[in-house]
Order: sequence, then structure tokens, then C-alpha cells
Amino acid sequence: MIDDAKIESILKRYRPSGPPKELKEQIFPPEKTKAISFLQTYKDKKTHWIRYATIAASITIVTSCFVLWHIQERSDETHFSIVEIERKISESGKAARLLAAADLLAQYPDHKDIVRQQYSYIIDMYPQTTSAAQVKLKMKNF
Repeated sequence: MIDDAKIESILKRYRPSGPPKELKEQIFPPEKTKAISFLQTYKDKKTHWIRYATIAASITIVTSCFVLWHIQERSDETHFSIVEIERKISESGKAARLLAAADLLAQYPDHKDIVRQQYSYIIDMYPQTTSAAQVKLKMKNF
């Protein structure tokens, strides 16, 4: 078996020795070469890119949180508005049904006092509906 020292001595005989030290210093000056400075500039640019990406991600997260908070706040208001609209629609429907029933009773002369009561009930209970406005006009002519 051949030991490592013997292998190294054999390889030194066949390995090229390289240029002399003076020539090597002329070809590769000890100061930074353009290739090395390019690599360092590239590394700096890469570092700057990561910084910019971190800042952009932070801004995106803050903006997203603000938008989601704002949407949530508006959805509560919208939800309330939808409930309010549904309540008004329901009230208008009830007032319209009562008005239709009162109009049917108005055709019979002996039920005039019941019709007046129904008309005043519609005006009192559902004052913001179109049925109440119609009743007010009918009460003037009644």
C-alpha cells in the first residue's frame, strides 16, 4: 500500500508549479479586482433588495390590516342598514294590507266608523309609509 506522503510527492512532480510570485502580482494585483468588486456589489444589491422587499411586505401587511378593519366596520353599518330596510319593507307591507282591508270595508256604509279607526291606526302606527300618505288624502275626502 502507498501512503499519503508518497502520493503527494508523486503528484508534485507532475503538477504545474504556476507562475513566479512577481508575475503573479503583476497579473493579479493585491488590491481588489473588478471581478471581486462586482461580486461584492452584487451581494450589496442583493442585500438592498431584501431590505426593500421587507419594507414592501410590511407596508402591504399594514395596508391590508387597515382595509380589512375598514371593511369590517362598514359591514356592521351595512348589516344594520339591511335590517332597517327589511323592517321598513315589512311595515309598509302591513300598512298596505290594513289599507286594502279598510278600503274593502269602506264599500259598506254601516262600517264607516271601523274604517275611520283603521285609517287612524295606519296613520299612528305606520306614519312613514306610502299607505299612511294615502290614508291622509282619503281622510280629507271621507
